[in-house]
Order: sequence, then C-alpha cells, then structure tokens
Amino acid sequence: MRPCGWWRLALIGAIALLYLPDPVPAQQPPALPTETIGLERAIELAEARNQQITVALSGVRRAEGNEQQARSGFFPQLFGSASYDRTLHSEFQGIFGGSSGPA
Repeated sequence: MRPCGWWRLALIGAIALLYLPDPVPAQQPPALPTETIGLERAIELAEARNQQITVALSGVRRAEGNEQQARSGFFPQLFGSASYDRTLHSEFQGIFGGSSGPA
C-alpha cells in the first residue's frame, strides 16, 4: 500500500458517514409539554382520566336508578283497556245455522 492510501480510505469512510440516514423520530425522546397548569386543572385532568373514578361514578348512577325504580312502587299506578265490537248482518247467516236475520 502506498503511504497516502490510508488518507483515501479515511476520506471514503467520512463520505460514507455523510450518507447514513438520520435517526428515526421514534427513537428520539418525546417532547415534554410546555403548558403549565394549576392544581385545580391538574385534579380535573386526573379525575377525567382515572378509570377507577369512572367506574365508581357509573356505580353511583346505577344505584340512583335502582333507588328510583324501588320508589316507583309507592306511586299510584293506572291501568286501562278499551275494546269495541261491531257485528254486521250477513246474507249468509241463515245458511250456516245462524239466525236468519230480523223477522
């Protein structure tokens, strides 16, 4: 190898490094939010995103519905029905054993 051969090799290596792809964005750490929030807002966000609180609130709503259903037995209840019948005189009533109509 000639005395200047390693310079060429170093130059080719440096050029090859320039063509390597940039790091994938997924490999970079996520950016921290820059918005500052107060204690009240932090509590609101925590309550809205907490699954245990959501389940507990659903249980409260279910219990309130059960209570309303149980109390409904004390209220007066109204039942009703209606019917209507209309009998038509047919010309065939005398043939099939029925009365022959008005006499």
